[in-house]
Amino acid sequence: MIPQHLRPNTWPLWIVLGLLRLMLLLPRPLLMKFGKGLGALVYRLLPEKRRKVLTTNLRLCFPELTDAQR
Repeated sequence: MIPQHLRPNTWPLWIVLGLLRLMLLLPRPLLMKFGKGLGALVYRLLPEKRRKVLTTNLRLCFPELTDAQR
């Protein structure tokens, strides 16, 4: 019998964890660009209601930053 953590339904998780592990080898400026792009993509994919919650929370957590910096 195959251990539960090695079954095919967990393969996507292992792939994502492997990619994250490989990202540790990238230089910091490249990681920052990747994070900025990923954040923009997730923001666009969020429903409008969740985006509103997100922007409100960021505005409350970081009142000293401008909208562009947030």
